[in-house]
Amino acid sequence: MPRSLKIALAVVALFGLLFVAYWFVAAYVIEKQIRTEIAKQQRADRSLSLGDISVSGFPLRFNIYLHELEFNDQGDGITFASDGPLKIKVPSYAPWNFEIKTGGEHNLFLDGPSGEQAFKIEGTIKSQGQIGFDQRIKEFFLDASDLRVLNDQIGMTRIGQLELALFPDEEVSGSRFELRAGPLSLPASLNPGLGSVVEKLSVDGIITPYIPKNLNRGRLKLWAADQGELLLETLQLTWGEVDLSAEGKIFFDDSLLPVAAMDLSVDGHKQALQLFAERGLIPPTQATVLKFSLAAFTRPKDDGSGERYLFIPLSLKDLLLKVGPLTLKLPSKIANKLKGLQ
Repeated sequence: MPRSLKIALAVVALFGLLFVAYWFVAAYVIEKQIRTEIAKQQRADRSLSLGDISVSGFPLRFNIYLHELEFNDQGDGITFASDGPLKIKVPSYAPWNFEIKTGGEHNLFLDGPSGEQAFKIEGTIKSQGQIGFDQRIKEFFLDASDLRVLNDQIGMTRIGQLELALFPDEEVSGSRFELRAGPLSLPASLNPGLGSVVEKLSVDGIITPYIPKNLNRGRLKLWAADQGELLLETLQLTWGEVDLSAEGKIFFDDSLLPVAAMDLSVDGHKQALQLFAERGLIPPTQATVLKFSLAAFTRPKDDGSGERYLFIPLSLKDLLLKVGPLTLKLPSKIANKLKGLQ
């Protein structure tokens, strides 16, 4: 056998042994890091528990299975539990890429002013992403189909498709996000008269500067102080007779309360007001008054049909919502939630 071939075989064998050693050492380190991170999350008012951790997939990837994952945050009133294992798949040759897949039933409990509200989420949820060396999520993609969200009081909502993308963009010195959802089949209790199906919901925007790593309230305040803002490029909603779109900016003041300025366009507002009146959500006389009052905020469509659509500037500051010339107070439940972020 030629000497060069022997050297090549020896190098290959050594590389193979080193890779085997790397895989098993890395699998041990991954499990240890998960346990360490879970221990760091423990607080007097928050607990995070995990059962078994198993790692497989040698030699091409790390398949990490998290069993009996439970989360309980008494401060925010959130409890989560999953009856099935959470699978994290990481290529052994690219440990900065991850793929998370989970299916089955997930129980989410929200403890609000009216007491505990239980939601059951059924279906398959898949997410992919990339983590940088600074432990910050660089990219994140979520894809879910045929999700079912059940609540005893509200009923069941079916989500045909849900897609979320978050990725960096150096041109804006921040991250872009995209959300696509639909169709959403709503229970009767959530139908204001526009129909039981929301045909489409899409949101596109920019978050600047980059989302801080290890996100918590303290770092979020620093981000907001650094002129952190959310630019809403487009929001589109199609629900029965109504086509809604919006664009604008959302940023935060020194108290971490949201401040917003948006332009809202609505096609089909007259039909919506009529449906609201027929369903008893607003008195018929009020619907008529609103039609005349909103006429001053309409614009002609570009298609030459002679039809008009509603165009209203919106602004939010100090928990006061300004709709055109009208100033409204936010509902107490929403205001209390926003104050809780401080």
